[in-house]
Amino acid sequence: SSARKVAVGVLRGWVFVTGMAGFGSGLSAFLKPESTYIVYENLPYSPAFSRMYGTWLLLSTMIRVLFALDPYNASMFFGVLWTYCVALFHFSLEIFVHHSVPIQPAGQMPLFVASFSILALIAFAAATKLSPPPPPSPPKDKHQ
Repeated sequence: SSARKVAVGVLRGWVFVTGMAGFGSGLSAFLKPESTYIVYENLPYSPAFSRMYGTWLLLSTMIRVLFALDPYNASMFFGVLWTYCVALFHFSLEIFVHHSVPIQPAGQMPLFVASFSILALIAFAAATKLSPPPPPSPPKDKHQ
């Protein structure tokens, strides 16, 4: 249906935009390491931490952009879903347990983006009856 196509288009756009935001933040973490401390303001400054955070952001960006290009690929779907689950888990720990990220203003956006994205992806999976990819088939014996 046309409503379903629009919904898939919006989800693809959302995932692509969050991926590109991660790309920008990831590049900033490498080029201007102190920018990481806009979010992690309660941690001591460490360029190594910034590079590690930038690496995560660039990796999650690649997964999200690939999903936006092929949303019906079950492997990409579950990969992108996990990027948001890991982000939600990480930022929840940093905000509520370790207190390295303040809830306002820096902590609100990652929690919102991850939570909304997880819900949207679950709704997409339910609407499209997307299921985990099948296990790989065993290699064929070339001698038979």
